[in-house]
Amino acid sequence: MHHDKMRRSTGAAAWTAACAIALAFSAPAGVSSAEPPPPRDWDLSMHLYGWIPATDLEMRGDVLGGDFDRNYNKDLGDAFEDLDGGGGGDMQFRWKRLVGMIDGAWVQNDFNGDGYFTNSIIDGKLGVRVVNLERERTADYANPAPRFALDVLGGARYRRAEMDVDVNTPIGDVGIQKDRDWVDAVVGLGLTVGILPNLTLSAVGDYGGFDWGNSSHRTWSVNPRLTFRAWEHLDLFVGWKYLNDDHDGDLDMDLNGPQAGIGYAF
Repeated sequence: MHHDKMRRSTGAAAWTAACAIALAFSAPAGVSSAEPPPPRDWDLSMHLYGWIPATDLEMRGDVLGGDFDRNYNKDLGDAFEDLDGGGGGDMQFRWKRLVGMIDGAWVQNDFNGDGYFTNSIIDGKLGVRVVNLERERTADYANPAPRFALDVLGGARYRRAEMDVDVNTPIGDVGIQKDRDWVDAVVGLGLTVGILPNLTLSAVGDYGGFDWGNSSHRTWSVNPRLTFRAWEHLDLFVGWKYLNDDHDGDLDMDLNGPQAGIGYAF
């Protein structure tokens, strides 16, 4: 009788241990097989960045009744050495297939004591996502980067260029201050490629101007970025931002250099 009780007790303990081990091993499987969240109709992200561009400025005009043509060029190495540059911020959103973005930046370069060149830029676009190949959502990646997305965009870019430069004339150096602001209509494309669920290559490019009103004869820009989702909502990115303007034949300018920043994705 005593031995039967011991066998029953030992059997119950073994059964309990086996159940505990089975539950322990089945728990991770249950977590990994959790249903992924449903797709969202919207995305919203905000970013801050620094931008250090090389600058190429061509000015043509009239000084004291004479024509002048002056080129101011500062390469990327000199811009880093002199701590030129600036930064900005942007916001990007999507609601179903409607997409939009707004980007504002401020940068300044000086030309070795011959003057300075300051740019303020506000760029806004709306568009439609015409191709959207989504990546499979999982419990670990509730909002992964799409495998591939293509956006058709249209909008406007506001520019304010402030130039304060010295021009050499027969009577000596003459300071010229020329401030100009204008708005360019632009059309463009946005491209997103999800290399990994948390690593994205994107690019936005546009072309515009068209000599409308006070706009540029021609302007174009391109901004590729490589973005890493470091945490659930935090993005880190590096990129390259290029902006060209040809305005009325008397002012050509290029801003061309690296950017790096941080973002928050809702």
